[in-house]
Amino acid sequence: MASGNSAVPALTDLSSSQNPRNISVNEKSSDSVWTIASKSPTSVNLKWKNGDQDAPDYKYTVESTGGPLSYVQGQSGINITDLSPATLYNFSITPEINGTQRDTTVITVTTEPLPVSRLCVAFKGEAGVVLTWEIGNGTTACRILLEDKGSHKESDQNLTVNIPDLKPGCTYEAQCASESEETRTGSAAGGDSPGATGTGGTAGTCTVSKCQHGPNEQPSDSSPTNKTGVRLRGLKSGTWYKATVYSQTEDGTEGQPTATEFRTDSFRVLDLEAANISATSLTLTWKMYDNGSCLPYTYNINVVWDTGFFNFTVNKTQTALTELSPNTLYNITVHASFQDGSEGTPGFLQVYTRPGPVSDLRVTVISTRSIGLAWSSKDSDSFKILTRQDKAGIPRTERTNQSSISIGDLYPGTEYCFEVFPVGRNGTEGDSQSICSMTGKQSGCVFCETVMFLKGNQCNL
Repeated sequence: MASGNSAVPALTDLSSSQNPRNISVNEKSSDSVWTIASKSPTSVNLKWKNGDQDAPDYKYTVESTGGPLSYVQGQSGINITDLSPATLYNFSITPEINGTQRDTTVITVTTEPLPVSRLCVAFKGEAGVVLTWEIGNGTTACRILLEDKGSHKESDQNLTVNIPDLKPGCTYEAQCASESEETRTGSAAGGDSPGATGTGGTAGTCTVSKCQHGPNEQPSDSSPTNKTGVRLRGLKSGTWYKATVYSQTEDGTEGQPTATEFRTDSFRVLDLEAANISATSLTLTWKMYDNGSCLPYTYNINVVWDTGFFNFTVNKTQTALTELSPNTLYNITVHASFQDGSEGTPGFLQVYTRPGPVSDLRVTVISTRSIGLAWSSKDSDSFKILTRQDKAGIPRTERTNQSSISIGDLYPGTEYCFEVFPVGRNGTEGDSQSICSMTGKQSGCVFCETVMFLKGNQCNL
């Protein structure tokens, strides 16, 4: 076999080597007979660099500190399999020729970490988003490559920013700006990652800081340490972005990228209000903020309560909700969208319907000094009763959570009117029902005693 010129013996030199020795190389070595063609979280594909046609016929022993390793031998190299992600290996590769072992090459290599998982846009607004993801064992940091794709999905890059050193279990804020904007500088708060830099496209900057927990916001022992969150601020409204997240090991080895695309909002629903609230209906009104756009919007109304939901679509900034249940909390969201399906920042409102009026209001007991009332109600939590003498004057207020009450301290032989209001969970009052009745008249000395008592005199029985 011909001899190679490399300082490290090539495979074609191994048959002539009389004293086998160890040759240590790593991923950056350029003079090794081996080159790392590719790697994944569970395998490393090694190829030989010389042109020996007999190399595929050699027999190899592949070991690490844990013992022999599985590999598949091909025409151009060997593929070591069944490895662990994000793990540093020292592969000892010993060729054997005609029963004779030759020089052992020790290759140091780190397998890729697993890609991040569950990458999603947790929140999206006009000038920012919140990205969250989870990592696998062995990942010590991540980086984000943020690319501005322009106002359309076609590639029209205006900003490309690299945000490094994002540690698992932490939440970050990144203030991004294009080169044409005012440069934002400053060290990261609390010993955080350095400011991100632009890479390709139009250079951008991104000042990164780690969010600090307040005294009442400390993470619990059960908080996930494999989840990372980044709030990106300073983005342009109505713009498509691509965020690519790379997992990294301690020595900087990166895993396969995971990407997501999103479009920042360019319009939002404002001043969402409920009016004309009754027990079974209400009217919704809102306004649109859209930077002067003259394009038509479609509004998707989502109504949710504790036992159900419904959706419908309108083209105006108001609508009526009917066939609602009395004394019920409704969560209402109004989404505005263009014809291309892009959605703006929604408006949100919580509102209680009023309880229904009481039924079967009646007088149950009449005496000279009191009147008993009773009624029926299916959806009220409590009741307010207003009592007026002779349908005039300042009313007296009573409250009860029962469906009956006795109103005392009344004058004999006097007409009183009672107004019963149902009261809901949050204090919302429904429509009232009224009834009038006269207290009983007294006679004889008892009546005399009452009259004279009122005049401040005495009664002699």
